[in-house]
Amino acid sequence: MEETYKISRWKGEFDCKETETEYSLYYTKKIMPTMKRIIIILALMNFLFIIPDYFAISSRGLFAKMVYLRCAFFVGFLLFYRWFNQSDNYEHYFK
Repeated sequence: MEETYKISRWKGEFDCKETETEYSLYYTKKIMPTMKRIIIILALMNFLFIIPDYFAISSRGLFAKMVYLRCAFFVGFLLFYRWFNQSDNYEHYFK
């Protein structure tokens, strides 16, 4: 059993790639509730920057572009959040 979880002294990674994948999946599943909360908080914070943009940007055209971009990022964050809810395998999460 000790050989299964052996970590290389030189590379700092598991010698057994299956064990490394198993550990990554375990750790990722463990932090998923926190990651979901962080995604929602960042989405809302990014979206709420529309308020200072309204006061800082005098051009209506530029402000309209900023609103569009902030909405697009908000939708992107929500899609990313949805992917976390739908996915059972987080093997490609770090990619």
